[in-house]
Amino acid sequence: YSAINSFTRPEFWTKELTAAFNDTKKYLSDPDNVLFPFDPELPVSLFTDASKVYGPGFSAILYNEPNKLNVNELDQSVNSDSFRPLAMDSTFIPHSKVNMDTTVLEMSAIAWALEKFHHYTAGAPLVKVYCDSASTVNALKKDISQMNDPTQLKLIQIIGRYNIEPIFIPRSRNCHADLLR
Repeated sequence: YSAINSFTRPEFWTKELTAAFNDTKKYLSDPDNVLFPFDPELPVSLFTDASKVYGPGFSAILYNEPNKLNVNELDQSVNSDSFRPLAMDSTFIPHSKVNMDTTVLEMSAIAWALEKFHHYTAGAPLVKVYCDSASTVNALKKDISQMNDPTQLKLIQIIGRYNIEPIFIPRSRNCHADLLR
């Protein structure tokens, strides 16, 4: 309660924060920057990220993909015209789950995002899932009979409901989902 109270004190709210808030409102109210409508004819791309450090939490952005994405040129600040964001979300994760290994944490983020955006991803012919953890992408491509970890098996049951193509994306190029945390 005291932390929330500190945000409402006049000395906390500076002119810089007011300017940043107004800039954000202006950006979000600009029709060129708002979320785009869903086009079922276009492929669906999902960028996910899990973090133990900044948050800790999950974040995800769902796009309609007008053209095939070039992973080497992913920089939202430069190529924003080639992306059509449909939905974005982020959430904190409980401290009890922060100690999970990276593969399970990233798989949890993917399962969370697929379920969160179920109304877009459930009927999609293919959902391209971009993840910055190579071990997670490899685990998702593995035969389920080769998995020993019960947590991974449980997550595969959730993820398996969707037709996904897991794609590794270098951490430096995963700016989309990183921006939400």
